[in-house]
Amino acid sequence: MAVRKVGTLNRYVGLSDDVKPTGVPIGSTFLARDPASGVHTMYITHDGNNWVEKKEEDVVPELLAEVISELRAIRRGHELHLWGEEVTIED
Repeated sequence: MAVRKVGTLNRYVGLSDDVKPTGVPIGSTFLARDPASGVHTMYITHDGNNWVEKKEEDVVPELLAEVISELRAIRRGHELHLWGEEVTIED
């Protein structure tokens, strides 16, 4: 599997034995999957080149914040639709 950038938020995914990208913005994350065990590990770079494993207690609140943000955006879109306002759907 080739490493590929996911979205515009500097989040990457790949296999655990893939070479992680360098020269990336500070704070970028890399979600690595071990193909043998299926275990996922989240890494973060604090300097744009070196990657360190994010601790679970750091990952879970970040993921929850993203989910909550998405749900709020969906609710806002539904409210606007119900009020008869035009709603733009983004792909």
